[in-house]
Amino acid sequence: MNKFFLTGRVGKLEATDGEYPKVSFSLVEKVRFKDSDGEWVEKNHWYWIQSFNPILIENVQKAIAVGDLLNIEGSLEPWRKEDRAKKAFGLNLNLIAFERLHRPAQKEQAADNSN
Repeated sequence: MNKFFLTGRVGKLEATDGEYPKVSFSLVEKVRFKDSDGEWVEKNHWYWIQSFNPILIENVQKAIAVGDLLNIEGSLEPWRKEDRAKKAFGLNLNLIAFERLHRPAQKEQAADNSN
């Protein structure tokens, strides 16, 4: 099975038009754990999520804003790039579905006032 599930807040949102329209957004996941001294430590893990699906592109543009708390489901797509100078590889995180769990209060008021 090639799936991932993340819960986090939207940091940056981008959409591109052209031959291959795409929507992408950063998602930050706060991770808490105890260090070797027993003290709580909080770290941010950042992910970059993307979609080329026209329906998801439209839904993301209409429903997601910076600061929103989301549950997302996606698939992993490995990539590899080689040239004479170097080799590179990584994973694309492709969006399958999302659910908005919370929108900060200021964003909710702005959305209500625009209707």
